[in-house]
Amino acid sequence: MPIINGVINEVRPRTVIGINGAAVPVVNGVQSTGVDKWRMAWNGNHFAPPEPGSVLWYPGVPGQGSVIQDFAESYADSGIDTDEELDDSETGVDCDADATTACPIGSIIVVDSEKMYVSATGTTLTVARGYNGTVAAAHSTNANIWVWIPKNGTIVNATWVQLPSGLPVLNFDGDDYVNIDVALNNLAATTKGTWMAWINLVDATPIATGTPITFGDTNATEYIFFGLLGTTGLLRGELAVAGTQKWQVTTDAVALSDGVYAHIALIQDGTSPILLVNGVQVAQTLGVQVDKTLWFSGCAGLDNGRIGCININSGGNTAFIVNGRKGLITLINTNLTVAQVLSIVQQERHLFNV
Repeated sequence: MPIINGVINEVRPRTVIGINGAAVPVVNGVQSTGVDKWRMAWNGNHFAPPEPGSVLWYPGVPGQGSVIQDFAESYADSGIDTDEELDDSETGVDCDADATTACPIGSIIVVDSEKMYVSATGTTLTVARGYNGTVAAAHSTNANIWVWIPKNGTIVNATWVQLPSGLPVLNFDGDDYVNIDVALNNLAATTKGTWMAWINLVDATPIATGTPITFGDTNATEYIFFGLLGTTGLLRGELAVAGTQKWQVTTDAVALSDGVYAHIALIQDGTSPILLVNGVQVAQTLGVQVDKTLWFSGCAGLDNGRIGCININSGGNTAFIVNGRKGLITLINTNLTVAQVLSIVQQERHLFNV
């Protein structure tokens, strides 16, 4: 049983498990234990580990002011290499270039398979070795330094509400949103992806369109939109480039019920987008099909990200969620299968009393 950050952890990060009726998977020929990952602690927090490939993972940690913390641990090559051999106890890592920007204070780096926490930066990094349950080890010179800089969102007006299960969610009342511009660096080159969130609207057929997750071009009509349409309550995914819609997929019926939490997902597999509600590919229509394969890599103009509204074409923040709550927001840089999303829904639904 591993101890991570001083906390006994009965579920290893990224363990796949079955719960609440989900099939217990077989991994490498071994049947995994059916354990509720949401009853365990991970990284010192009482929430589950991120799904593999997560770029953003906002499980909800109140008490951080206007910040919503990202726990995805999504690593990228920093472009910096080690400039010396390291034994298993050195806390100063010499770099082949100034790492002030690439590996700032508070970032987590990986050299080979060892994680290190950066407390001072520059041409030499001061680090805590063997971070997050990894083992301090010797490393050769010229080793790649990978870095994770948490992509914390900035909360604007939205407030925290704690559910009876103990899970915190964000409340949106018509002028609230979360700025997630920081996610763009990790998403810009992706050709596939999965967006997921739990959402509850007081009115499932609201007067105006509301947008759970979007990325847009501040000064042009270019965007990836995932929202609920006003009046009809239909769930829609849509992508436009330079003012031209490239694809649009819309559910055939209202997606939510008044005052009831539902899990919504948008998946792009590089071939065609689909929408899921509560882990099910509900009846939907792929309308615009100019190029249904496009994702972030085909949208060079995107420069902002929002949870709770959209910001495009010099219009500022619009299409706010009204009288709604959202939780467990996840952006993944690959396409999950319908079965994988359904398993996630079954693991999480008890938190929302559904």
